[in-house]
Amino acid sequence: MAPLNTMIVNGAKRAAYVSAQAARIVWYTGHYAAGRRLMGPLTEPGEAPYAEEFLPLDRQRLKDSFRAAFRQDWKNIEAGRYRMPGELRRLPSLPGLIKQSRDYIRDSKKVARRKHVRGHSEVLTRTNTEKYPRYFLQNFHYQSDGWLTAASAERYDMQVETLFTGAAGPMRRASLPLIGESLRGKDVASAALLDLGCGGGRYLQGVKENWPQLPVTALDLSPAYIGKARASLGRWSDVRYVE
Repeated sequence: MAPLNTMIVNGAKRAAYVSAQAARIVWYTGHYAAGRRLMGPLTEPGEAPYAEEFLPLDRQRLKDSFRAAFRQDWKNIEAGRYRMPGELRRLPSLPGLIKQSRDYIRDSKKVARRKHVRGHSEVLTRTNTEKYPRYFLQNFHYQSDGWLTAASAERYDMQVETLFTGAAGPMRRASLPLIGESLRGKDVASAALLDLGCGGGRYLQGVKENWPQLPVTALDLSPAYIGKARASLGRWSDVRYVE
């Protein structure tokens, strides 16, 4: 009877995983398509269009890798290498989703205008060149505000998930089994982990969900992104923030 109960539980867990991931893929793929449509042509009138970014073989390889990432993610969860992530266990806030959606669509138009005029250094000023490396002072992928504002930090995860059509989570979690292996048989509280370039703290969320007693350090050059990481990781102790 026990194996049957285990099969039922695992089946229900797998169904929950598949349905949650399917919803996320639809959500982010829809925003990717809408954003590209709003951006319009990637070249100005009269300019030669960009060459195809991926050859047919590469496109198929990309699709295969996309599916493989989700299959491996589920295998890791099923094998107990890490927990079902919170983003799949909890329903998202509807007002939060609406806010994210509006902001992403609105910003897509700004990104398009910036791309056409090659506006990749809007955040560069004489003041911040004294504080940050030149490389850091860019509008990466023509994003608004670069990495320097709270608005950018709030928008970043939505942009990344949309770019990867919902696969960013499985990609981040791919390294968690390695952490588990390195901690096996050890006192977790006596170890330490550094996230260099932590952004808004999404990776460390996954780490702390699985090893809440592991002391971690979140390091980033951007005070805005460190602020976002503080908010994301606020429910856990043993988190140090370095700017």
